[in-house]
Amino acid sequence: MKGHLRIFILEIFIVLVASRSIAEEKIRIGVSLPPTGYAATCGVDATNAFLFANEKIGKGRYELVFEEDQRDPKAAVSV
Repeated sequence: MKGHLRIFILEIFIVLVASRSIAEEKIRIGVSLPPTGYAATCGVDATNAFLFANEKIGKGRYELVFEEDQRDPKAAVSV
């Protein structure tokens, strides 16, 4: 499961980098994750994958905004 999530995240960044025009402004990307609670291990791994992909693939061009969703679909929508 974790491997699939990382691949999915990397694919998202590849698409964003390929489709983005070269500009100096940062694009804000909202990320809804569960960094605490019973699903914290998945949330922390996904957070690290997003940060790694932004640094290595996106070269720091994106501003990632992480929000807690508590693995609740209603909370994720409001985030």
